Amino acid sequence: MIVVVGNPVARAAVDGPALAAGLPVRVAIAAVAAGATAQIVGRVGEDPAGEAALLDLARHGVGHAAILRDPSRPTPVLAAPGDDDALDADGSSLEAPFAAGASTLDAADLKLAFDYLPEYSVIVVAEPLAPATLAIAVGAAAWSGSALVVVGSGGLEGLPENATVFEPPADGDPDGAFAAMVGAYAAGLDRGEDPRAAFDAASQAVGSNAAS
Repeated sequence: MIVVVGNPVARAAVDGPALAAGLPVRVAIAAVAAGATAQIVGRVGEDPAGEAALLDLARHGVGHAAILRDPSRPTPVLAAPGDDDALDADGSSLEAPFAAGASTLDAADLKLAFDYLPEYSVIVVAEPLAPATLAIAVGAAAWSGSALVVVGSGGLEGLPENATVFEPPADGDPDGAFAAMVGAYAAGLDRGEDPRAAFDAASQAVGSNAAS
């Protein structure tokens, strides 16, 4: 099983309920599409947007048993298809997805999630975490013998030598190719493929020239 760490957001649909969105969501969906079982660990608001995002995750076969419902923080909403700016409930723009400190996950929440989940073989950290929170993911990977995949470009001190680090695209991955590659790569690791073979297969599957 693959554990994807990162907060889902919601995207307003043209017609119908909001959909789950954000890089962690797309990575988890891609992993499931590649044949893996995936659980996403994160936080959504206790609001209609959060409920809609969770229902959409379920429709895609992504588990969300370890997602925290937080009544104190509304679920970020992407205002419309194709809009790159996430909005808070008051309409103010959120930080960019990879801005330092963007995650609202804390170390205690993440530790509880890993304690709650059954056995897993791959952990994907799909958004920036505070150092203490990232250390929980690193420790969980070491304890379980899981492969560790981290998306980020800074603040990654303390990662083990065998961790895979992907730098996020500067354009925010509008076509989803980067997320698809990371999800397919994680699925390959979950199947027991060595990292190079998994990366080559995932890159070929999405036509990506990304480098690890």
